Amino acid sequence: MSAEGRDRTADDADAPGAARFLTSASFAVPRDFVTSAWIEHAPFAFWIVEALRPRRLVELGTYAGFSYLAFCQAVRRAALDTACFAIDTWEGDDHSGRYGPNVLRGLRRRHDRKYGLFSRLIRSTFDDANPDFADYSIDLLHIDGLHTYEAVKHDFETWLPKLSDQAVVLFHDTNVRNADFGVFRLWEELQTRFPSFEFRHGFGLGVLGIGRALPKPLTDLFDAAKNPEEAETIRLIYAGLGRAALASAVAQPRTPRNFLAKLRRSLRSKPALRAWRRARRMTGATPPLRGLRVLIVGILVIPYCAKYRVWQKKELLESLGCTCTVIDWTELGRAREALVGHDIVIFYRVRAEPEHIALVAQARRRGLVTVTEIDDTIFDRSIYQANSNLERVGPALRESVLADTPHYRAMLAVCRYAIASTRPLARALHEAGAADVFLVENGLDDETAGIAAGALAARRAENPDGIVRIVYGSGSDTHDADFAVAAPALALTLKSHPQVRLCLAGYLKLPPALAECSDRIERHAFMDFAAWLALLARCDINIVPLVDSAFNDAKSTIKYIEASMVEIPSVCAPREPYVAIIEHGRNGFLAETTAQWQGALERLVMDAELRRQIGAAARRTVEARYAAASIAARQLAPMLKDITSRLAG
Repeated sequence: MSAEGRDRTADDADAPGAARFLTSASFAVPRDFVTSAWIEHAPFAFWIVEALRPRRLVELGTYAGFSYLAFCQAVRRAALDTACFAIDTWEGDDHSGRYGPNVLRGLRRRHDRKYGLFSRLIRSTFDDANPDFADYSIDLLHIDGLHTYEAVKHDFETWLPKLSDQAVVLFHDTNVRNADFGVFRLWEELQTRFPSFEFRHGFGLGVLGIGRALPKPLTDLFDAAKNPEEAETIRLIYAGLGRAALASAVAQPRTPRNFLAKLRRSLRSKPALRAWRRARRMTGATPPLRGLRVLIVGILVIPYCAKYRVWQKKELLESLGCTCTVIDWTELGRAREALVGHDIVIFYRVRAEPEHIALVAQARRRGLVTVTEIDDTIFDRSIYQANSNLERVGPALRESVLADTPHYRAMLAVCRYAIASTRPLARALHEAGAADVFLVENGLDDETAGIAAGALAARRAENPDGIVRIVYGSGSDTHDADFAVAAPALALTLKSHPQVRLCLAGYLKLPPALAECSDRIERHAFMDFAAWLALLARCDINIVPLVDSAFNDAKSTIKYIEASMVEIPSVCAPREPYVAIIEHGRNGFLAETTAQWQGALERLVMDAELRRQIGAAARRTVEARYAAASIAARQLAPMLKDITSRLAG
């Protein structure tokens, strides 16, 4: 079995976060597709059967049988000793419409040969069949009959005595509030009486814990419902897997045309339908490292992020003999088609919208190794909320950023591996639910080295003007609080030394402490990478102030790397990645308090030779630790070998 096939098993009960609610069953493909509003819940059906391991399963209201056949498939897949019963008149009702005997005949063709040994189709009303079941005998009950409030309440109360001490009840259409559908009303009442969890996609599916001796996976699910962030992550995951199930239905070669038309109307993205193909696992030996085919699907619109985490990685992969394809995360059709012919897919900074989780699911079923990569703690609401920089942005932007955290967290659960750019970030990813995390730091690529060499040569050719320039660059409008850390020391330095200028680049609001020094401050708009390195090279001291927070502890040392490559000394906040690389007073300075910031700036402003020595030492440090060949050999190659060896095993 491949690593992808065995990574999330039912025995993995201690998996952290939302990953607890994913097993290999969650990624199974339904084998029996018929017209149904239930298709998007098939992944959860596979999971709950495996998690609950019911002794007796009963469905009230089966119609063409999609949900029931999914339950039967799950029972057989898990090799359970479960007795299954589907109860329906197969005549229809006011909601499903009336229909003839062909519906039951079609169901029997799909059902009897495959599942007849442990399953029965009972043609009866629910009330007439009820006495045939002993009290406390049913572990999993699915109620999907007439959907009026009175009917579904009657069904629940009539069958309640039949439920065992580990029973779970499923209600479909809990998210439908039109016409005379009343499931949502009963669901709202029952949620106050019993542990529950609700999925909102696919017209809604309510999961109700009735028994007092529920197995741990179910109690964990109901506990997760009390945590809004975790609950939303679970919903996102299963909504995406449900979308994958729908797309798989469309790809079936014998799917009736009228069924395809209905499914096309139910999906928002028609290109998504055209791109899907019937899922199949790759076979054959694991490819060697040279020739390994890697697909990167990522957000490319943020230039600096894409440079370090996408294009640099492509360069490193190709230096190891791999082939690498890069596709923007918005180009879903291209991404689906590109899965064919690749061995590994890395999702860089991709939010887990349902379409993207569906893409992960398709990749896993094709046998690709799935990896998510996130370069800061945008997946952890508590850490992100404590980031003081967010306090300075507008409430709408702040809430928008925080609302995205479950989307990023969901990718950790559905992907097999994760990549982090710093050790603190790797720890945070693991604590958030990533099972295996690899460290691949930001480093020096050919572009950076070439631009830095040119900028440094230009600087050396210039005649000094006697001005000492302190530089700070901000790549977004969320760094005001960070810059404010150094503002008092900068104000004191500017007032004490007339030859000092402060050079600010990018997005930044000037703090009040520097208002009196505005005539000594040079402002530059956000610029591209080459212009930024050229500006750095014309300055004398680089500063990296950062608020003391878990969010900033996960940041990488990019600003130190860039300044060091043009031999500019840096004064940095003592966040963990900087402490790991800077030897105070030799290849940089560390400063936390205003006194420490002022002391470091004072030494560098007053001593040009010290600036030269620190800058040269910083460059040697960076070239030794962050050279492309070093990152590729020490971090990327071992990651790829680890992944491929697990596949081979």
